[in-house]
Amino acid sequence: RIETLTPTIRGIWLKLDRPLHFQAGQYLNLEVAAVDSQSRAFSLANAPQQADVVELNVRIVPGGQVTTWLHEKLEVGEKLKFSGPYGRFFVKKSANVPLIFMAGGSGLSSPKSMIEDLLNNGCELPMTLVYGQRNQQELYYHDEFTALAAKHSNFSYVPALSHETEDSSW
Repeated sequence: RIETLTPTIRGIWLKLDRPLHFQAGQYLNLEVAAVDSQSRAFSLANAPQQADVVELNVRIVPGGQVTTWLHEKLEVGEKLKFSGPYGRFFVKKSANVPLIFMAGGSGLSSPKSMIEDLLNNGCELPMTLVYGQRNQQELYYHDEFTALAAKHSNFSYVPALSHETEDSSW
């Protein structure tokens, strides 16, 4: 599945041939054969409980061959290869302390994965997501995080905009 999340960010969901076991916060290297077999690292945006699909949130980089191809040429049903998971960026659950997640732009992928994983596993620690973008158009998953905050009393969501516009409904 491919979905436009914002004017500059696409959600790409890859159906896997076999389950991928990963920790929330890890990444994979996506190989794009159509662009001279170049690979790029992308954080996994979904919770590990969904092991037969991976979600990537890809911001288009001006002049970037791989991100431009993913935004403009990738079609549903196309086969892609990747390696991973990689990385040691994860929540240390044994610390048993309140959690603050701060993200900006497409850097929301890892915190999204971690928050969903924690809530799916019944974590009751207080957790807050502060998520910054330039404007409301670029603020993706806003409705989902607002709904999570309404559903889970231990989760708070704080959107932050750096270039507020006059027509903002907030």
